[in-house]
Amino acid sequence: MAEVRVRLAGEDQVHRSLGREVVARAAEQEGAAPVFEGIDGGDFFVNKNVRERLRARMKLPPNKPLFLDDAGALRGKPEAVCLADLVRLSERDAGGGYALVVLEDTDGKDERIDAADAARAWFAEKERKAAALVIGTPHRDAEAWIVAGLESDGEIQPQRRKAARLLRFDPCLHPEKLTSAPNIADTDAKRVLGFLLSDEEQLQALESKPPPPDQHEELFARAFSDFPALLAAPAARETLLAQFHREVLAAIRTLVQPRGR
Repeated sequence: MAEVRVRLAGEDQVHRSLGREVVARAAEQEGAAPVFEGIDGGDFFVNKNVRERLRARMKLPPNKPLFLDDAGALRGKPEAVCLADLVRLSERDAGGGYALVVLEDTDGKDERIDAADAARAWFAEKERKAAALVIGTPHRDAEAWIVAGLESDGEIQPQRRKAARLLRFDPCLHPEKLTSAPNIADTDAKRVLGFLLSDEEQLQALESKPPPPDQHEELFARAFSDFPALLAAPAARETLLAQFHREVLAAIRTLVQPRGR
């Protein structure tokens, strides 16, 4: 079985765990095994300090410009520049031939999707150490992908009916309507996910918080028990999970094919 190198970054641990899950499933489809690597010495979370970390790695003084080519596809798109900087940071401590996979919520903002498109265009302008850049943009929140996957989970059906009554829509069929901000809203994706997994009567009885890492494996096994069916469902299209899977699959194929497949 061919091994493929994958460097993974995300907003938080849920994003990283979801990224690993989708990458592993896509690699299995292609008869490959992912080897996950750290970035800048370990696990990496996308944040506003990417440029500062990159400057430190390049040993540049504070008053010296970092790059002179933040134009073209990146012009006027600071979030796209951050994604480009993450590519550059990854290149500082890696050989070639890996896929860089990044996950950031859209938070319902079109500019997040535009930034991802701009970063993809910038990446494609020239050959880079990374063989592929995959940017996942869960819409509007990463937990919406998990809620979509729970549609076929029999254990949550009583809570699902309660949630549908309170929200006035079925969260498993329409997870794209769930929100990431303000997190006090009934539609908050983290709150709704917690509600579905509880026996509470009111959404506001739950805090807006992500599932703890020690629950990810069991939770993903439930949510993605029929992954092909989930990918074919409208919910996967609307939350951009299906698009992310397609891009991951293409990246895996790019890495595997040069090895003789």
